[in-house]
Amino acid sequence: MMSKFIPRTSFALGILFMCISITGYAQITQGTIRYAVDYSNAENLDSQTNDAVKSSGVTLSFDANFLRFERSIPDILNETIIIDKQKDSVLRLSQTLSNKTFFQMTIAEMQENTDMNGNSVELFLSNQKKEILGYQCEEVTMIFTDFPGMEIIYWSTNDIDVGVAGYEVPSEIPGTVLKTIIRANGMEVTTTATEIILEKPNTNLFALTIPDGYRDPTLLHINIDRPENGSRLGNDSIPPPPPPSFQEEDDE
Repeated sequence: MMSKFIPRTSFALGILFMCISITGYAQITQGTIRYAVDYSNAENLDSQTNDAVKSSGVTLSFDANFLRFERSIPDILNETIIIDKQKDSVLRLSQTLSNKTFFQMTIAEMQENTDMNGNSVELFLSNQKKEILGYQCEEVTMIFTDFPGMEIIYWSTNDIDVGVAGYEVPSEIPGTVLKTIIRANGMEVTTTATEIILEKPNTNLFALTIPDGYRDPTLLHINIDRPENGSRLGNDSIPPPPPPSFQEEDDE
């Protein structure tokens, strides 16, 4: 049975228990995780978007000093988050149909965007466990009380330590997420780790370099991509694969 996961006190005790349980075990602290994304009921989308989401994917690269998160939905969204832990610096790159934008922030500012922060969200820790690619995972469910029927299920492991929390998943979720299920508006988006490479990633992946053509949206007006039928096509056209953000930057 699923028990309510009360933030702060109960959550801290849960983290302490998990830390004690893995004492003496060598965690993985560098590597690359590749995820496949599956959309149920994607037939509700237009054919162009449907084809794109079927080809989407997520990649997470990390070592002791850096982390890089990449999400790709061809022809709709390409998003990259690069974190330099030593410099306390985060670069977020986002490319939609017609806009290329960048955001620079500290790690704390990034986490503020993804953490619960008193929102109408409840966390539940179940006793369910499963292995994903040989790594023991525990189930945590996030319920959105203001949006009945919307939930996110995380399967996370403490065997892998990417060294920073809150890049796409709230800091309240322990460990490293290997599977996420998002249910909302009759759709279900499942992101599952399909490959874990234990080699140290190429350092060039973590350069905090802003590519040509990317703009700071706080300095100028950013157009919203709108198809001919008037509906918005972009970040809001489908639920995002995870690992997900709580707050998305406006294009306005």
